[in-house]
Amino acid sequence: MINLRYHIVSLVAVFLALAIGVIAGTTVIDQGVVQLLRNQANAARDRQAALFAENDSLRTTLAVWDAFGESAAPALVDSALAGVDVVLIALQEADADLVAQVEAGIVTADGTIAGRLRLTDRWDLESPTIVERLGLAIGTPATGKEQVLQRATEALAQRLRSPLAAGAGEDVLTALEDAGFVQREQIGDLPFPPRESLFVFVGGEAPAIPSADGLVIPLLRLLRSGRAVVADPLGAMAPVSDLVRRDGDLRRAVGTVDHVDTVPGRLALVMTLQDLPGAVDHFGTRGADGIVPTFTG
Repeated sequence: MINLRYHIVSLVAVFLALAIGVIAGTTVIDQGVVQLLRNQANAARDRQAALFAENDSLRTTLAVWDAFGESAAPALVDSALAGVDVVLIALQEADADLVAQVEAGIVTADGTIAGRLRLTDRWDLESPTIVERLGLAIGTPATGKEQVLQRATEALAQRLRSPLAAGAGEDVLTALEDAGFVQREQIGDLPFPPRESLFVFVGGEAPAIPSADGLVIPLLRLLRSGRAVVADPLGAMAPVSDLVRRDGDLRRAVGTVDHVDTVPGRLALVMTLQDLPGAVDHFGTRGADGIVPTFTG
């Protein structure tokens, strides 16, 4: 008969075997795994250190080129836009610092900033109330969202083609401003926009509101051919410049720069504006004619 002592001895033997197995596993078997993990961690640290060093080198190189570009830009674009009036139209997503950089690049080339216009996020028409307010601003009885947006785009394009002095009678741009759809900064009492102005549409990194197909692209189609440039930052997620370049008619009518947040991009913008109206240029990194135009002495 198996007695209690036998059970105790058997249980002790089992636990002792388990303990020996655990010790053997951690000291012998798992050492290979531990060493493998240690080697992988060391390799990852080495790769990280190499990447950090490479990034530091690239940042230094970029800073050198930026400094060179900033120093050389005035001579490269000297008087390129003398006598040219430029109206900046900032999309809702456009960063204020980027708009300021674009403006500075134009002024460096002796261009004149003739006014500023920002399209607000009300253009997303997210509620029936906002659709109604847009309809009232443009004086249309239309009630459907798409129909109101289409007519508002047509009205805005017509207004941008028709200079009006400050405070001159009924002005759809004033109505849109009062309704919160645009923010306008008019320079002095001169007509806005001045006759024969060029337009620069400054985009942002986020997709346009509303979609570019809903407002910006139709607006570009309706503006005078050869008088507008779309300027996007390099990191834009849904650049309007790409839509322009893929459209055969717009590509021939609207210039584009897809890296305007860089010194080469702002130089390219100036030279693109200089060629208008006339030759329409496309500069940047995606489907463009080149990074920058060819400078001749």
